[in-house]
Amino acid sequence: MIDHLSYSSISTWQHCPRAWWVGYVMGIREPSSPAQVLGTIVHKVIEDIVVTKNFGEIERIARESAVESIADAVKTGTASVSVDVDDMVHTVLDILNDPCIISIIEDIEVNDGSDIERRVSFNVEGVPIPVIGFIDILQSSGVPLDIKTSAFDWDDGRAANETQPLYYLRALNNGNEFHHLVIVKNTIIPRAYVIRTFYDDYRQVDVNIKTAWEGMTKFINATSGPPHCENLRCWCHRVKEM
Repeated sequence: MIDHLSYSSISTWQHCPRAWWVGYVMGIREPSSPAQVLGTIVHKVIEDIVVTKNFGEIERIARESAVESIADAVKTGTASVSVDVDDMVHTVLDILNDPCIISIIEDIEVNDGSDIERRVSFNVEGVPIPVIGFIDILQSSGVPLDIKTSAFDWDDGRAANETQPLYYLRALNNGNEFHHLVIVKNTIIPRAYVIRTFYDDYRQVDVNIKTAWEGMTKFINATSGPPHCENLRCWCHRVKEM
């Protein structure tokens, strides 16, 4: 039963209705990749340090997060991919022990632990269930911040084209500024920076959500889903016919 919507579910529907049906109606989720597992670990370590400011605990937190994240990933099917705790911890330490990255993390301020993975929600007229989300870090300034681990550099245009921040700003309904903490991991010297973006009109998401919901309702109780999309690399092509 679908009792809420999220940026992820709506984005999946917009890219491939069948992938949405497979994941959110049939409950078959795409396995996490090693890069996604690494991103999850980096998220958890940064979020913990932002609250505690205890940089001496990076290795311990990284190891605990690696064990937990890899176990979660195995449940979703990543057991077939080689994911090693020690390798993950080593990679995380290579990134987060960099003094420049530490200085950036030190500057992120929150009021308390409740500002980490802050749950937000809002309702859209004509959609009977809420839209929910979890903001990585809600800074003490009130500006939401999302952590992104990337193999490549971001620029202002890349950040401005992200649509997920619109959902968070819509839920907070308090300003139009959003921050991305970008961690570039595939470099000889790891680097990080914060991109500050101002979004003109986040209320446009209501139209997108309502349109997606109208399409979803046709398949929520269906025994057969939408047709496969044209992208042969899409998750919908990897799940056998149902």
